[in-house]
Amino acid sequence: MAKELQREWEGLIADMPEKYIKPGIPDDCTHVVIYTNGSRAYHKGLNPEPEQLKRLNWVISKCWDALPYETKIRINSGYENK
Repeated sequence: MAKELQREWEGLIADMPEKYIKPGIPDDCTHVVIYTNGSRAYHKGLNPEPEQLKRLNWVISKCWDALPYETKIRINSGYENK
């Protein structure tokens, strides 16, 4: 059975700790995910177009609306305690 990949570090390339910097970082990417096996995934972050953002907000809203009332209360009270 294959070992599950774990994230070692992720964030903005500009904030990447020096120990992870190495040649070959794509110029058009702003984010990186570094896994414990040394592999990397570079990406441009979540930058949706206005219509995509509108659709995403609509989907999230519908998901929230579909939750049972008790679940909403439990989720909200969890965030208030942090």
